[in-house]
Amino acid sequence: MHTTWLIANGTFGEAIRRRTLLIFLLVAAFVIVAGAANSSFQPGRDTVVVKTLGLGVILLTGVFISVILGINLLPTEIERRTVYTILSKPVHRYQFVCGKFLGGLLTVLASVAVMSLVFLLLMVIKERGFNQEVVNVCKGLLLIVFAITLVNAVAMFFSVFLSPFVNFFLTFAVYLLGSASSVTEALADPSSDPAHPKNPVVLLIFKVIHAVIPNFANYNVQNPILDPRLRITNEAYFIGSNIGIAIVYTLLLLTVAAVIFERREV
Repeated sequence: MHTTWLIANGTFGEAIRRRTLLIFLLVAAFVIVAGAANSSFQPGRDTVVVKTLGLGVILLTGVFISVILGINLLPTEIERRTVYTILSKPVHRYQFVCGKFLGGLLTVLASVAVMSLVFLLLMVIKERGFNQEVVNVCKGLLLIVFAITLVNAVAMFFSVFLSPFVNFFLTFAVYLLGSASSVTEALADPSSDPAHPKNPVVLLIFKVIHAVIPNFANYNVQNPILDPRLRITNEAYFIGSNIGIAIVYTLLLLTVAAVIFERREV
C-alpha cells in the first residue's frame, strides 16, 4: 500500500501542475458564477436551472479532465521509458496501475472540490443559508464524485492496451452510451415498436450494451431537463446503490487492467 501511495503521490504532483487543468477550472468556475449570478435566481424561487447548470458543468468538466488524464497516465510512462526504472525496483505491476489510477483520481477530485466549493458558496449566499436546496446539491455532488471515479477507471482500463487517441473516443463513447441508458433500453426492447420488427442481432447488441455499461444518467439526478421521467422513491437506496455500482465497476476494471498489464510486454 505504501508503494502504491508513493506512485499516486508522484502522479498527483505531476498532473496538478498542468496548465490545461487550470484552464478547465477557470472556464468552469466562470460558467458556474455566471449561472448563479443570474438576476432571475432569487431565494424561494425555482432553482432547477441553476442547479442543473452548476452540477452539469462540474460533472462534464470532471469527466473531461478524467479522460484527458486517464488516457495518458500509462502510455506517457511507457513512452518516456520511466516505467522500466519504476518496475526495476521492488514494485509490482498491479501497484503501478493502482498508483497511477489513484494519482489521476486525486487530481480530478481536487479539481472537482474547487468547483464544488465555489458552487456551494454561491448557493449558500443566494439561498441565505444552508437549506434543503443546498443539501440536495451536496447529494448531487456526491454522486458526481463516484461518476467521475468510474470514468477514470474506464480510461485507465483502456489505456493498458489502447493508444491515447483511440482511448479518448472509446471512453467518451462509454460515457455517452451510459448517459443515454434509456435510449439503449428502448432499442433493446423488441416490443417498443411492434409495427417494425427489429433485427435479433441488433437487439442483442443493444441488450449487451445496456447490461454492461453502467447508467451514468443516474449520477446526474438533479437534471430533470435531460431525464424528466426520473422519479426517486427511496433516495437513500438510490444514492447508496449507485455508489455501490460505481465501486464494484471500478474495482473490476482495475483488476482486469492489472491482469492485462501484468501479461503485457512494455
